[in-house]
Amino acid sequence: MKKLNYGLLPLAAVFIILSISALFWQGCSCSGDKNSDIAEITSIEGEAKVNGQPAQKNQKLKADDIIEVDKNSVAKIKYVEEGYQFTLYSADNKSAAKLQIKSPSDDGKSFITNLIEGLITFFVPPKDQRSKLLKIQTDVAVVSIHQTKGKVLSTKEKYTAALAEGKIGVNISGTDYQIGAGQQINFDKIKKEKPAVSDYDFMSETEKKLYYRAGDQKTSSGTDGY
Repeated sequence: MKKLNYGLLPLAAVFIILSISALFWQGCSCSGDKNSDIAEITSIEGEAKVNGQPAQKNQKLKADDIIEVDKNSVAKIKYVEEGYQFTLYSADNKSAAKLQIKSPSDDGKSFITNLIEGLITFFVPPKDQRSKLLKIQTDVAVVSIHQTKGKVLSTKEKYTAALAEGKIGVNISGTDYQIGAGQQINFDKIKKEKPAVSDYDFMSETEKKLYYRAGDQKTSSGTDGY
């Protein structure tokens, strides 16, 4: 009787395991995979870059990608899985604006966007249309966003989180603040005084342009500007 070559069995077993693993990961759109597409650029007005290279409409974005827009330029970004939508602007058109797409945190329960500098407006769909929380972090604060529409501004001198709809939680220097629709919180990074909460008129001539841009279509929720 021909004897089996038991010495080959471990190699065969390893080959099968590796093959199955490869098939699994190729078919898995796991949010924690740094090679997976987290978001995409849906439109560009003016000049925009991804990781220092010219950006393109419909370009996919992965974890750690940095999106930058020049002065007088705008880029719109949408998260593939949850439908979060951002519009990235230069703050007061004085310098470029940058944000970074981060890997999901909290065991995949939260998406994080790092606003390095500039201004973003955001729209988060209703809770029944998503399963994860969105957080926008800057050098001084973290915003936890529920269903809402608003903006975050971060420059070297100041920080602002303002809300047109919904509610947000803002943590500045370890202190939590709850901001509702029609409110804003401002923090002077130079003076570092206690953050001030005040009214926010999102329908003023300057602010409504951020949310209701000419030529934009309404979303299924009736929200313009995204």
